[in-house]
Amino acid sequence: MKATIDNIRIGGFANLQDISLSLNKLSALVAPNNYGKSNVLRDIVFGFDFMQASPAEKRTMMTRKTWMPINSSMIGSPLSFEISSKA
Repeated sequence: MKATIDNIRIGGFANLQDISLSLNKLSALVAPNNYGKSNVLRDIVFGFDFMQASPAEKRTMMTRKTWMPINSSMIGSPLSFEISSKA
């Protein structure tokens, strides 16, 4: 039986402080321009890539500035990525 991701929680990435996404069979990101939809997708890709990376690759990924907060009030916030699934 395959596990299904039902929730993704992200934070400390670009302009995303603490976001929790509940996923169903069909999910959509809907918001006006410049609200962070693309950042949500970039963070999800970054999180999955990070989980699969070797320790050396993880160190390299953490030195890249592309995921750094663009909101000055978030500087110093920890990067977080959590997934929860059900079988």
